[in-house]
Amino acid sequence: CISWPTRCASVSSPETHWGVWLHAVRPVAELAELASAAEGLGAAAVLVADEGTDRDLYVTLTVLAQCTRRVLLFGAVTNPHSRHPVASAAAFASLAELAPGRIVAGFGAGGSRVFSPMGLSPERPLSALVECVDVVDRLLRGEVVEHSGTFAAHAAALPWSPSGLPIAIA
Repeated sequence: CISWPTRCASVSSPETHWGVWLHAVRPVAELAELASAAEGLGAAAVLVADEGTDRDLYVTLTVLAQCTRRVLLFGAVTNPHSRHPVASAAAFASLAELAPGRIVAGFGAGGSRVFSPMGLSPERPLSALVECVDVVDRLLRGEVVEHSGTFAAHAAALPWSPSGLPIAIA
Protein backbone atom coordinates (compact mmCIF):
# COMPACT_ATOMS: atom_id res chain seq x y z
CA CYS A 1 0.00 0.00 0.00
CA ILE A 2 1.33 3.47 -0.83
CA SER A 3 0.05 6.88 0.22
CA TRP A 4 0.81 10.48 -0.59
CA PRO A 5 -0.50 13.77 0.82
CA THR A 6 -1.93 16.38 -1.53
CA ARG A 7 -3.79 19.62 -1.24
CA CYS A 8 -7.14 19.97 -2.95
CA ALA A 9 -7.82 23.40 -4.41
CA SER A 10 -11.27 23.50 -2.83
CA VAL A 11 -10.24 22.18 0.61
CA SER A 12 -8.00 23.96 3.09
CA SER A 13 -6.85 20.79 4.91
CA PRO A 14 -4.50 18.14 3.53
CA GLU A 15 -6.09 15.12 1.90
CA THR A 16 -4.31 11.78 1.75
CA HIS A 17 -4.64 9.62 -1.33
CA TRP A 18 -3.63 6.00 -1.22
CA GLY A 19 -3.15 3.17 -3.63
CA VAL A 20 -2.02 -0.42 -3.91
CA TRP A 21 1.02 -1.86 -5.64
CA LEU A 22 0.45 -5.24 -7.23
CA HIS A 23 3.06 -7.71 -8.41
CA ALA A 24 1.46 -9.81 -11.09
CA VAL A 25 2.44 -13.10 -9.49
CA ARG A 26 -1.22 -14.01 -8.96
CA PRO A 27 -3.67 -14.82 -11.77
CA VAL A 28 -4.97 -11.75 -13.59
CA ALA A 29 -8.54 -12.47 -12.42
CA GLU A 30 -7.37 -12.21 -8.79
CA LEU A 31 -5.50 -8.99 -9.51
CA ALA A 32 -8.70 -7.61 -11.06
CA GLU A 33 -10.63 -8.49 -7.89
CA LEU A 34 -7.97 -6.79 -5.74
CA ALA A 35 -7.99 -3.66 -7.91
CA SER A 36 -11.78 -3.49 -7.88
CA ALA A 37 -11.86 -3.98 -4.10
CA ALA A 38 -9.20 -1.28 -3.61
CA GLU A 39 -11.22 1.13 -5.76
CA GLY A 40 -14.33 0.31 -3.74
CA LEU A 41 -12.44 1.12 -0.53
CA GLY A 42 -11.37 4.51 -1.89
CA ALA A 43 -7.97 3.86 -3.46
CA ALA A 44 -6.83 6.58 -5.84
CA ALA A 45 -4.32 4.40 -7.71
CA VAL A 46 -3.39 0.86 -8.61
CA LEU A 47 0.22 0.26 -9.58
CA VAL A 48 1.33 -2.90 -11.39
CA ALA A 49 4.96 -4.02 -11.40
CA ASP A 50 6.68 -5.02 -14.64
CA GLU A 51 9.08 -7.75 -13.56
CA GLY A 52 9.51 -9.65 -16.81
CA THR A 53 8.63 -13.10 -15.47
CA ASP A 54 5.34 -12.04 -13.85
CA ARG A 55 2.13 -11.78 -15.85
CA ASP A 56 2.44 -9.25 -18.63
CA LEU A 57 2.17 -5.62 -17.51
CA TYR A 58 0.02 -4.42 -20.40
CA VAL A 59 -2.36 -7.37 -20.40
CA THR A 60 -2.85 -6.94 -16.66
CA LEU A 61 -3.42 -3.18 -16.95
CA THR A 62 -5.94 -3.79 -19.75
CA VAL A 63 -7.98 -6.08 -17.53
CA LEU A 64 -7.75 -3.60 -14.63
CA ALA A 65 -8.86 -0.77 -16.93
CA GLN A 66 -11.96 -2.77 -17.79
CA CYS A 67 -12.89 -3.68 -14.20
CA THR A 68 -12.33 -0.26 -12.59
CA ARG A 69 -13.80 3.14 -13.34
CA ARG A 70 -11.88 5.89 -11.55
CA VAL A 71 -8.51 4.76 -10.11
CA LEU A 72 -5.29 5.82 -11.79
CA LEU A 73 -3.52 2.84 -13.34
CA PHE A 74 0.28 2.94 -13.21
CA GLY A 75 2.74 0.80 -15.10
CA ALA A 76 5.19 0.54 -12.22
CA VAL A 77 7.69 0.39 -13.77
CA THR A 78 8.93 -0.77 -17.12
CA ASN A 79 12.38 -0.17 -18.55
CA PRO A 80 13.97 0.57 -21.93
CA HIS A 81 15.96 -2.69 -22.06
CA SER A 82 13.37 -5.45 -21.81
CA ARG A 83 10.70 -3.44 -23.68
CA HIS A 84 11.59 -1.14 -26.55
CA PRO A 85 10.46 2.44 -25.79
CA VAL A 86 8.45 2.72 -29.03
CA ALA A 87 6.53 -0.45 -28.17
CA SER A 88 6.01 0.79 -24.60
CA ALA A 89 4.69 4.13 -25.87
CA ALA A 90 2.23 2.34 -28.17
CA ALA A 91 1.08 0.09 -25.32
CA PHE A 92 0.52 3.00 -22.92
CA ALA A 93 -1.29 4.98 -25.64
CA SER A 94 -3.53 1.98 -26.30
CA LEU A 95 -4.33 1.75 -22.60
CA ALA A 96 -5.20 5.45 -22.60
CA GLU A 97 -7.88 4.72 -25.20
CA LEU A 98 -9.46 2.19 -22.81
CA ALA A 99 -9.16 4.33 -19.69
CA PRO A 100 -8.89 8.02 -20.69
CA GLY A 101 -7.28 10.17 -18.02
CA ARG A 102 -6.39 7.17 -15.84
CA ILE A 103 -3.11 5.84 -17.26
CA VAL A 104 0.33 6.76 -15.91
CA ALA A 105 3.35 5.48 -17.83
CA GLY A 106 5.98 4.42 -15.32
CA PHE A 107 9.63 3.92 -16.21
CA GLY A 108 12.78 2.95 -14.36
CA ALA A 109 16.32 1.83 -15.09
CA GLY A 110 15.45 -1.82 -14.39
CA GLY A 111 16.89 -4.32 -11.98
CA SER A 112 18.12 -7.87 -11.57
CA ARG A 113 14.64 -9.40 -11.20
CA VAL A 114 13.86 -8.48 -14.81
CA PHE A 115 17.38 -8.47 -16.29
CA SER A 116 18.73 -11.79 -14.95
CA PRO A 117 16.10 -14.10 -16.51
CA MET A 118 16.57 -12.32 -19.86
CA GLY A 119 20.35 -12.37 -19.73
CA LEU A 120 20.49 -8.57 -19.88
CA SER A 121 23.24 -6.45 -18.35
CA PRO A 122 22.82 -2.90 -19.65
CA GLU A 123 25.98 -0.80 -19.69
CA ARG A 124 24.32 2.59 -19.21
CA PRO A 125 20.88 2.04 -17.63
CA LEU A 126 20.39 5.64 -16.48
CA SER A 127 21.31 7.07 -19.90
CA ALA A 128 18.88 4.64 -21.52
CA LEU A 129 16.16 5.67 -19.07
CA VAL A 130 16.63 9.38 -19.85
CA GLU A 131 16.50 8.66 -23.59
CA CYS A 132 13.47 6.40 -23.15
CA VAL A 133 11.42 8.97 -21.24
CA ASP A 134 12.21 11.63 -23.84
CA VAL A 135 11.26 9.40 -26.79
CA VAL A 136 8.10 8.06 -25.13
CA ASP A 137 6.94 11.54 -24.13
CA ARG A 138 7.48 12.86 -27.65
CA LEU A 139 5.65 9.91 -29.21
CA LEU A 140 2.71 10.27 -26.83
CA ARG A 141 2.46 13.97 -27.75
CA GLY A 142 2.15 13.05 -31.43
CA GLU A 143 5.66 13.82 -32.65
CA VAL A 144 7.52 11.83 -35.28
CA VAL A 145 10.69 10.64 -33.55
CA GLU A 146 14.17 9.97 -34.85
CA HIS A 147 16.52 8.70 -32.17
CA SER A 148 19.89 7.00 -32.10
CA GLY A 149 21.53 6.19 -28.78
CA THR A 150 21.26 3.23 -26.46
CA PHE A 151 18.33 2.22 -28.69
CA ALA A 152 17.10 3.45 -32.06
CA ALA A 153 13.80 4.81 -33.35
CA HIS A 154 13.39 5.77 -37.00
CA ALA A 155 10.39 7.80 -38.15
CA ALA A 156 8.48 6.40 -35.18
CA ALA A 157 5.03 7.91 -34.75
CA LEU A 158 1.76 7.28 -32.95
CA PRO A 159 -0.55 9.71 -34.78
CA TRP A 160 -3.56 8.14 -33.04
CA SER A 161 -2.12 8.70 -29.56
CA PRO A 162 -3.81 10.94 -27.00
CA SER A 163 -2.06 14.26 -26.42
CA GLY A 164 0.47 13.07 -23.87
CA LEU A 165 0.27 11.04 -20.66
CA PRO A 166 1.69 11.54 -17.21
CA ILE A 167 5.04 9.82 -16.83
CA ALA A 168 6.34 8.56 -13.48
CA ILE A 169 10.00 7.71 -12.95
CA ALA A 170 11.29 5.32 -10.33
